[in-house]
Amino acid sequence: CRSLYERDEANVFAEPSVISECLLPHLLNLVKHYPESSTLAKNLEHWARN
Repeated sequence: CRSLYERDEANVFAEPSVISECLLPHLLNLVKHYPESSTLAKNLEHWARN
């Protein structure tokens, strides 16, 4: 009997390096605009400290 669904792939997000690789470009883009926005600066500082 064949399944109607494809077999699930391994959970790529279980590997921290995959998450880092996905998030890093977005985080770097935020940091680039950090000096331009006081709201962004406050939010990034709060996120980094917690």
